[in-house]
Parts: sequence; structure tokens; C-alpha cells
Amino acid sequence: MTFVLVAAARNIKNVMANLSRLIRFGTLLLFLASIADSAVAQGKVEVIRDFEFDLLINQKRIKADSTDIKGYRIQIYFGTDMDEGQKVKTKFKELYPEYTEQVYMSYTQPYWRVRVGNYYRPIDAQPDINLYLKDFEKIFLIKDDIELPFIPLRI
Repeated sequence: MTFVLVAAARNIKNVMANLSRLIRFGTLLLFLASIADSAVAQGKVEVIRDFEFDLLINQKRIKADSTDIKGYRIQIYFGTDMDEGQKVKTKFKELYPEYTEQVYMSYTQPYWRVRVGNYYRPIDAQPDINLYLKDFEKIFLIKDDIELPFIPLRI
């Protein structure tokens, strides 16, 4: 008999909890309907945006349309001398003419960097690191944004 009373009490408790949720949901619907009704009754709504908002949206869109992906590049020069960076870049292009399209020189104050390659994984760069070590002293594998590699279509 006590088991039946305990089960009945649980069922009543569950019914009351569900009823309470239903009442809260109904109240929320009535509130939203009244807001929608008052917005329609007042007429036009004018949205005023700041010019910087449009700039931020365009920057976000440009970044999303970018073909750059996260990957790795081999850094062959890092220093403050721009002329030395240019010499290293020219030397690399002379030694490895097949990779002239993959040589990147950048400046972030106060350092110049010369990086080469577009590698998706560190293991992909290892053979080239071993090749470049004989011609360049300080070589590091660096995480960087790389260009999306060309993938030929198979028909």
C-alpha cells in the first residue's frame, strides 16, 4: 500500500512540474505575441548602423573568402637587415629556381623574415629542410598561413 502511495505522489509531482512548464511556456508565448502586436501597431522600425560596423563585416567576409589555410613554412632568414634578407631571398631563388613562386619575405617591426614553401604537415617539410640545410645556416619550421595548394581535377 505504501508503494502505491509513493508512486502516486511521484506521478502527481511529475504532472505538476509539467503543468508548471506548460504555464511558463504559455506566458512566454503571450508575452512575445504582445510585443509583436505592439511593434506592428507603431509602424516603421529604423535601424541606424555605424560605418565601422560595415567595415568590420567586410573584413570578416574577406577573411572568410581567403584561400589561406594554417600550415607550415621553412624560415631561412630572420633579422633586422633588409639587404641581408634580400640577399638570402635572391640566393634561394638562384639555388632552387623551381621554388621561386614559394619564397615569401615579410616585415614585422623590427624583423625581416624570409620563408619558403607551403606545407600542410611538418612531415611534408622534412625532406626540404634536409635539402636546404647544406646552403643555409639557420633553418626553422614555422607555423604560418599558407596558400591553398593547387589540386588537379581528375576526369
